[in-house]
Amino acid sequence: MRLYQKTPFRNVLLGTALQIFIFILVFCLEKFVLQNTLFRFCEAHLNYFGNSTFEQLMLLPSHFIGYWFLLYWLNRYVNEHCFAIGAFDLKNSLCFAIILTLLDFHCCFVKEILPTFFGTYHSSVWLPVATAYQCLIRVLVGPFVFYKGLGIETQKSILNYRQFLKKGFSFLIKKAGWFLALLGAAIAVFIISSVILFFIFDLGNDQWSAADKFGIRYIGGSVLQIITFIVPMLLAKLYTSFAEFFTDTETTSTDGYIA
Repeated sequence: MRLYQKTPFRNVLLGTALQIFIFILVFCLEKFVLQNTLFRFCEAHLNYFGNSTFEQLMLLPSHFIGYWFLLYWLNRYVNEHCFAIGAFDLKNSLCFAIILTLLDFHCCFVKEILPTFFGTYHSSVWLPVATAYQCLIRVLVGPFVFYKGLGIETQKSILNYRQFLKKGFSFLIKKAGWFLALLGAAIAVFIISSVILFFIFDLGNDQWSAADKFGIRYIGGSVLQIITFIVPMLLAKLYTSFAEFFTDTETTSTDGYIA
C-alpha cells in the first residue's frame, strides 16, 4: 500500500486506519502485556478523572501518528496542487507532531489531572473554566502550531501569530458551513455508535471492563466513520481548504506581508 494516496479523502481514510492500528497495538500491550497496569493506576490515584485520563494516555500514540501522517500528506498535497515548498522534512514534522500531541494532552492535564493535586475543589467552577481554557487552546494555539508544522511559509507567505489569527478567523467564517456540517456528522456518528454499543454492553451480562469498553468504543467509532464516509470527506475538505487558504499569495496582510 502506498503511504500517499491519490486523493485527500483516501489519505484521511488511511490516516484513520493507521490510528486504529496503532491504538490496537497499544491496547493489546496494556491489556495482555502490562495486565491493565496503567488503567489500575489511573483508577486508583486520579479519583473521578481516572477513566478519562487513562483514555487520553492510551490515545497519545494514535494521536501522534494521526498528526504526523496529516502533516505528511498535506505537504505532498501543497507541493502538487499549490506551489513547491520543498521535500517533506521528517525531523521537523516529527517535532511538530509531538508538540500537537502534547498540546492535546495538556488540555486533558489542566481539566482532569490538575484538580487531583488539590485536596478540595469546586467542580461547578473548575470544570467550566477548564473547559473554556481547553477550547481557547484548541482554537487559538493548536491551528497556529499546525500551520507552522505544515512548513508552507515562504518569502511570499509569512504570518506571525497576530496575522495568523486575523486570517484564521477569516477562514473560519468562510468555511463555517463546512465546520457545522462536520460537527453535525460527527454528532450523528457518535449517536449511532452509542446506540449500537448500548445494545452490546448494557443488554447483556456485564462482562466488559471499563478499559475494554473504551477500546471497543474507540475502534467501533473510528470504523463507523470510515464506513459512513461523510466525516472523512468533510475532514479532507477542511484540511485541504486550510492548506490552500494559507498558501494563497493574492491576499495581502495588514502589516505588509503577502499572505
